Amino acid sequence: MLVVTGIVLNHTERLGMHERHVNVGWILDWYGIEAPSDAVSYAAGDVWITRMGNRLFFDGTPLAEEVDRLAGAVALAASEARIVVATSDRLYIYSASGELEEPLGRAHGVPDDMRAIGTRADELVIATGTGTMTFSLDDLTTSPTDSSGVAWARPGKPGEMLQQELTAAYRGSGLTLERILLDLHSGRIFGRYGVYFIDAVAAIVLLLALSGAWLWLRHLGKRR
Repeated sequence: MLVVTGIVLNHTERLGMHERHVNVGWILDWYGIEAPSDAVSYAAGDVWITRMGNRLFFDGTPLAEEVDRLAGAVALAASEARIVVATSDRLYIYSASGELEEPLGRAHGVPDDMRAIGTRADELVIATGTGTMTFSLDDLTTSPTDSSGVAWARPGKPGEMLQQELTAAYRGSGLTLERILLDLHSGRIFGRYGVYFIDAVAAIVLLLALSGAWLWLRHLGKRR
């Protein structure tokens, strides 16, 4: 085990072990990887945008972006069917297929402390701690407005099948093959005592090597 895992660990980048995730239920249970209970989901057109932990999901597909808060998500049908996802201080623009088109932040005129987003006649409306405003994705400008007629994004609950997909995707993206190999090599996969066991094995192997070399040298000395 030490030899095989050591050899593979020397080539993890070439083998892509750091990018390959484990989605085997009992292994994830062994590591105690569970989906958080505080998931927040918003329906944006025909898709669901969900935050679980600090991970963002487009339906059941994990996105590369990590967020600490999800303020809302809406679909702008007249804007080439784009999905707009809002965190506290960023807007992420996705295509209908889930490809990130553009992240927008303070440098692009996005206000801080966004608390909700909505639409009004395919116009993006943002609620902040200081008021309500419209935000143009074309020229990146804001204009004060009122909240009349705004369809605000509201948290919802995806269907049972999608919830199962989200749970599996969250758990599966939390454990890489490289992590398992490292834990096998060090014994940490078996807890604290696993490390002591590997230490003992290493000490025994070292003792065998030293005693074997000593016996071989003695044998050579006698032949001479």
